[in-house]
Amino acid sequence: MLKPKKIIHLTDLHLGYEDDKIKCAVTLERVKTWIMTNCTPRSDYVIVITGDLIDNANVQAQWNLSASFIQQLSESGPTGDKYEVLVIPGNHDYGTGSNADPKFVPVFKQQYFNNPNFEYPRVKIVGNGTTHEKVAFIGLDSNEDELNPSDHRLADGEIGERQLGELENALRRNDVKACAYRVVYLHHHPFESPIFKFGHWLKDRGELKDVLYDAADEGIKVDALLFGHNHGGKPKHNKWHISRVYDGGVTGGKRKPSFIRIIEDLSDPDVDKDKVVQFTDGTHS
Repeated sequence: MLKPKKIIHLTDLHLGYEDDKIKCAVTLERVKTWIMTNCTPRSDYVIVITGDLIDNANVQAQWNLSASFIQQLSESGPTGDKYEVLVIPGNHDYGTGSNADPKFVPVFKQQYFNNPNFEYPRVKIVGNGTTHEKVAFIGLDSNEDELNPSDHRLADGEIGERQLGELENALRRNDVKACAYRVVYLHHHPFESPIFKFGHWLKDRGELKDVLYDAADEGIKVDALLFGHNHGGKPKHNKWHISRVYDGGVTGGKRKPSFIRIIEDLSDPDVDKDKVVQFTDGTHS
């Protein structure tokens, strides 16, 4: 019986945090080494990185570190197979984290998609239906509507009407509907309220919920929702009719333990079988 590819969820790498390039680089070297040692064959895995790859988009050295990290993850293994690597921007990828600058939008797109004019959502269908069941990965830029002069302060996110409309359309595409599973991923935490996370929440989380609910009512089920931003790392399963809901925590450290989350099998209703690997002070458990 065919199964979907396994998912490695990374988020909030924050390369260059407090200009400490060495610490972040060492942490991510451990993460990369663990993945390449334990997650084989590479062709069985999709790596999803839900934003904040760097800590300050104004620092070119951080872009270089991030590009190197992604390139290494994307390289062929000893047998010639590769990980599929998917990324989406976070608020730090467009500035300092509290100061977004639209000029970095095409820079991010060029670096990671080789197309500065690309528009989100990013739809990628993984699996060929022969060796793995097909999964539609749909990536959102949760900064898109936070980039006008009146909004781009603090660390709030807003997907925006245009992108939400395109998400509605993407979920109803014939090739997406034909997939066995669907995964939506974005940077900003969609469940935190402004009362507890003022300046750090997703402003149009209600509109996103409506889009996903409407799709579910039509039988278009989203099987996993992945995000980061708040560095919490706590699952919130069975939200919005979605069985697997993961706050990825933080992978790059930033004064907290580093997480690698692995969804072993989207077809398995037992979410407790998904793995969590945690690195603290150079060790993991």
